[in-house]
Amino acid sequence: LQEFSVEALRAREYRSKPEWVAKLAESAVVAYESDGLRVYSRMDVPAQPPPAAGYPVLVFVHGWVGRQAAPEYDFAPAAESQTAQLIKTYVDAGFVVLTPGLRGHGTVNGIAAEGIEFLDAWDNASYLSPIFYAIDVLNLVAGIPHLETMPRPESSGIADIRIDLENIHIQGHSQGADAALT
Repeated sequence: LQEFSVEALRAREYRSKPEWVAKLAESAVVAYESDGLRVYSRMDVPAQPPPAAGYPVLVFVHGWVGRQAAPEYDFAPAAESQTAQLIKTYVDAGFVVLTPGLRGHGTVNGIAAEGIEFLDAWDNASYLSPIFYAIDVLNLVAGIPHLETMPRPESSGIADIRIDLENIHIQGHSQGADAALT
């Protein structure tokens, strides 16, 4: 278990380069690599132009979904849900909000996120899942600078993504809060 210690996590190298995958009603889904796995994140960008320093970023990590529901993780939650309301509140306040699905969570354009085997092995049977999810979040955070230059279709509705790299925040719910704390 040494490789999952905070010291080992600090010593790891994190990197990713998000790529545009799909347009949702008012947001998008990007794919990125985490530990060699292709995983997804929802991305919401404010309608207003970015401030001079760039948009602040909030990475919102969802709570426990469970092995059975993970492949169908919905990147477009119902508008009245707490998750949708939280995302909307931050976007309306001028934040880019990234909501990672995490390994094994979500299917986009018929392609499932990789890593379901981690849920088969660790999902709620031990307390290691949040550590794997923390690795996914840290790889996403490492890819935030690439959002500015990420190719996206003209139909994306996103003209300019400038990021304030000194203003990145992480918030989580339930098991996502465990990942955020890690």
